[in-house]
Amino acid sequence: MRSPSYKKSQSLARGLALLQALSTFALGAASISELSRATGIHRTTVKRVGPQRS
Repeated sequence: MRSPSYKKSQSLARGLALLQALSTFALGAASISELSRATGIHRTTVKRVGPQRS
């Protein structure tokens, strides 16, 4: 039986990259610019995809 083939989800990959980057900052807090630099994801995308503060 073959394993199913899955397409890579760009949104999921970006979200996971942002969470991984957040885990490297003190208290898990970072600015959008810091996350953008840490991940290579554009600032506007970080704001749209990233975790939202309430």
